[in-house]
Amino acid sequence: MRSFLIGWLAGGLAAREREQLVGKIAPAGTSWLSAYLDQLAETDRKQLVEKFSPVMEVPKPPSVNAIISQDPIKALEILRGASVSQAEWQRTFDTVKPSNNNLTWLQTHIVENLTPTQRSELAGHISPPPPPPRPPAPAAPPSLEDVLAKDPVKALRILQSAPIEESEWRKAFEAMFPAPEPAKTVENQQHPLLGTLLQDFGYKQVYSLKMSQLIDSKVLPVWESQRSFREDRAKKIVKAKQTDQRFGVFPGVITLWSDANSKDAKVYKILDGQHRVGALRILMEEGEVKPDDEVMVEVFRLKGDEEAAALFTEINQAQPVKLVDMPGVTDAATRVALEGAAASLKAKFPAMFKTSERCLPPHLNVDVLKDKLFQADVMPRFKLTTSKQLLDWMLEQNVKLAERSDDEWIELRGPKGSSKKKEETFLKALIKARDTEFYLGSDNWKWID
Repeated sequence: MRSFLIGWLAGGLAAREREQLVGKIAPAGTSWLSAYLDQLAETDRKQLVEKFSPVMEVPKPPSVNAIISQDPIKALEILRGASVSQAEWQRTFDTVKPSNNNLTWLQTHIVENLTPTQRSELAGHISPPPPPPRPPAPAAPPSLEDVLAKDPVKALRILQSAPIEESEWRKAFEAMFPAPEPAKTVENQQHPLLGTLLQDFGYKQVYSLKMSQLIDSKVLPVWESQRSFREDRAKKIVKAKQTDQRFGVFPGVITLWSDANSKDAKVYKILDGQHRVGALRILMEEGEVKPDDEVMVEVFRLKGDEEAAALFTEINQAQPVKLVDMPGVTDAATRVALEGAAASLKAKFPAMFKTSERCLPPHLNVDVLKDKLFQADVMPRFKLTTSKQLLDWMLEQNVKLAERSDDEWIELRGPKGSSKKKEETFLKALIKARDTEFYLGSDNWKWID
């Protein structure tokens, strides 16, 4: 019988026979033992048979504890290498957990039995050196989950001789296989001013706001530092929407903000989208949209005008395609005039133009300049029809900016309360503008408005 079993195992187990063997020696949930048996060499099979199969007797299947006790670390590595679920981990642990009648490798030795090398390695792995000059205090022993979180296999090799409480062992499993946190959900929360809360992202909230609330300037005023509102630009948006309504009222969102530093933090202002809001007001007056129609708005809580200005800049610099470059937006003559004037200005001040659209003052980017000129309706407002007329107009604005004193520049540069570092940066940019006699990149586009 013994020789037959040796030959049977040495000759290789078929898949069905291996599953039968695993079913006899391992409870449900320990399918990792199949991977362990796959790695047994022929001599290992013989040793397994000789150890657990008495001569002339029907071999008794070894217990899971007996197999793990031969090489627990190897078994754990096989188990960790497999894509096992937390439930399977738990079932395996329930099979091999320590008990009073069955001392496993977890209860063999105590921490004092660690060699000096092991103790030093463990201390260096999980404990930083004590700060001098105070004498080092006895370090509290780390919890098993902390050790496993840093390097599970290495820590288990060091601590395999130490006693580990069952509660710690369970915590370790939970630390290695944490349950996923439930997604944060919003259930129709209503804001008295902003409408229905759709989603709270932490750094901002998104609401569905009624049109009548959005267009009421007493309820939602425009941020004071926004560029001036132009009725003709809003009418241009209205005309475009009346021609093409494939994408609803407006794609995207209107951006609002409230000042977290203000005593009245419940005051909200329009940070980006004032011309779209103006267009909505016209559309409502003409009956194109209804007061109860809803628009999506995003709300940020910011710390003063400086953060608001930074967010406004980021929003308006993140446009992947400039409006002037979109097909069908402008006629060929206007496009040629914008291209020619921008190119001529760059040729006159080459050092003041950068390839990056996010260049810092006093520099400009050609594509951004064209788009700003187009969106501000500079050519129709000032009755300019050629690139030369547009170039002369920009040079005239540059001369006006050059006449400002340093005090006037500082007074008009933007929100008050900026940091000292930002003031120094602004003054350096102003000095460079004076040296090059180019000021159009220093005024935050106010010269266009």
